[in-house]
Amino acid sequence: MGDSDIAWYCFDLKQELFLELDKPSGTFIQSFDCFDFMLAEALQTTLILS
Repeated sequence: MGDSDIAWYCFDLKQELFLELDKPSGTFIQSFDCFDFMLAEALQTTLILS
């Protein structure tokens, strides 16, 4: 599991998907089929917000 200022990034063992969850509430934001796609989205989001 990892996090940013606005999201948690984790792996759902049952569904075998990588997830982005809203940090304050834990609400589902989006899912990813692979770690690379999740990481790319996290980095892109971080660069846009910086």
